Amino acid sequence: MSVAPDSGLAPNVFRPAASVGDGFVERTVTTKDGVRLAVSDYSAERADAPTVVLLHGLLLSQESWASQVCQLRRRYGRRIRIITYDHRGHGRSSAAPMPTYEIARLAADLAERKTVWSANLAKKDALIAKVEALQESTDWDATAAEIRKLQAEWKTIGPVKKSRSEALWQRFRGACDHFFARYAQRHDIARGERVAAREAIVAELEALAAPVASHESQDASPESQDASPESQVPSPESPVPSPEPPADLVAKVRALRGRWNTELAARGVDRERAAALDERFAAAFARVVAQWPAAFSGTDLDPSANRKRMEALVNRMEELAKSLGGPAVAGAGDAAVSPTTRLAAMLKEALAANTIGGKVDDDSRFRAANEEVRQAQASWSRIGPVPDDIKRALADRFQRALRRISDAGAAHARGIAGIGSGRPGARPIGS
Repeated sequence: MSVAPDSGLAPNVFRPAASVGDGFVERTVTTKDGVRLAVSDYSAERADAPTVVLLHGLLLSQESWASQVCQLRRRYGRRIRIITYDHRGHGRSSAAPMPTYEIARLAADLAERKTVWSANLAKKDALIAKVEALQESTDWDATAAEIRKLQAEWKTIGPVKKSRSEALWQRFRGACDHFFARYAQRHDIARGERVAAREAIVAELEALAAPVASHESQDASPESQDASPESQVPSPESPVPSPEPPADLVAKVRALRGRWNTELAARGVDRERAAALDERFAAAFARVVAQWPAAFSGTDLDPSANRKRMEALVNRMEELAKSLGGPAVAGAGDAAVSPTTRLAAMLKEALAANTIGGKVDDDSRFRAANEEVRQAQASWSRIGPVPDDIKRALADRFQRALRRISDAGAAHARGIAGIGSGRPGARPIGS
C-alpha cells in the first residue's frame, strides 16, 4: 500500500466543515490490488496525540462522519488526530473488482496501513541514522545544508505506529537541534579546537623533555644529598632519566614541529594564549635538545647549525647589497645613504660604462641579484629552530639587507629610464 497526495479522484463535494482551516489533508492510499482509497487526515499538534479512525458503513461514505468530526474538533481541538476514508467502491475511492467487495477485503485494506507504517518506520530510521552521523560534524555549511534537506524529507514521510512516533521524532529533532546549537557556536568551537590541538602538541613535547626536569629536581634537592645510600636507589615506580635518547627522538620532534607549524598557519587562537603556548613549546624544545644534543647535531633541528645557516645567508645578502650599491655607497649604512645619493651613484656608474654593453651587463647583474634574493628567502624559510633572541637579531639584519638590494634595483631602473628619456637635464650615455 502506498500513500500519495490526493490526485485523480472525483471532487469532494461533501467535504466536512471541520476541514476548513483545521489542518485538513486529503491523501490517496493505493492498496496492493491497485485500488485508490480517498483518505482525510485531520492532523494533531503533537506526533504522539491519540488517533481516532472513523469507518463508514456499506453504501455510505466518509462524509457520513462530518457531524462527528466537527464535534470532536470543537471538543478536543488539535489534541487528537482524526482519520476518515472511503471504502473501495464508495465515495471518492476508485472502483474495484466485484469479488473484492466483502468485509474481509475491507478489513485487509485497513490492515495494510500497518505495512505502510513499517515502510515509513524504515525511512525515518534511515534519516535518523544520517542526521545522528552528522551531528558532531565541523564541516559547518555543508552539514547545515544536508540536515535541512533531511528535515524537508522527513516531512514527506507518512505516519508510523503511534507508539513509535514520538520516540522517533525526539531522536531526529534532538540530533538536528544538537548540530544547530553547535553551529551557532561554531567560531568558539573552532577556537577551542585550535587551542586544544596546540596544547596537545606542547604536552607531547613536554613529555619527551620530562626526564630532564625529573633529573634536575633530584640533583638539586637537599634531601637527596643528605639521604642514605639506600634511599638514593630509585624505586621501580620513579622515572629514571636514560643516558640514551628515546627511540626515533629526532623523528618524533620533527613531526611535532611539523604539526605545530600547521597549527600556527591555521591561526584562530587569541594572542595571549598563543604567546603562552609558544613559550611552552620553545622551552620544551630547548630542554629536549639540551638533554640529548648529540642526537640533534647536524640535523635540521640543531639550533647551532641553524644559527650558522642564518648567519651565512645574512652575510651573503649584506655582501650582495654592498656590491649593488656602487663605489660611492659601498659600506655606507642605510641611514647615511639617501635615495638621491644612491641614484647619483647609479648614474655615475652607468655613465662610466659609456657603452650599450655596460647597460646590458648591469641589467643582467640586477636580474641575477633578484634571483639570488629569491633563493635566499626560500632557504631562510626552510631553516629550522633558532633561539628567539638570536633569530630576531639575524632576521632584522636579513630584512635590512633585502631592503638595500631592493632600493638599489629601483635606483638602477630609475637611472636607466632617466638617461634614455631625453628629458631636460638628462645626458644620454656617450654624450
